[in-house]
Amino acid sequence: MPEHAIPVDAVGVRELVHALLSIWPELEWERLVLGPGPDYLQQTVQDPHPSRPESGRKPQEFQTAVRDIV
Repeated sequence: MPEHAIPVDAVGVRELVHALLSIWPELEWERLVLGPGPDYLQQTVQDPHPSRPESGRKPQEFQTAVRDIV
């Protein structure tokens, strides 16, 4: 991948960087992202889908459904 190919303000980039760093702490993520500021990873992330509806199901229901399939 070319250096600085990912725009800093693209949706999900900060989360992607955090995920990659959790797998590869030595990753030079600054080489991937175009224009991150010095505190880029410390900035808070706003939910890109604030009005996303919840499923209304309880976590136990999902576990039961998975158990029934297996």
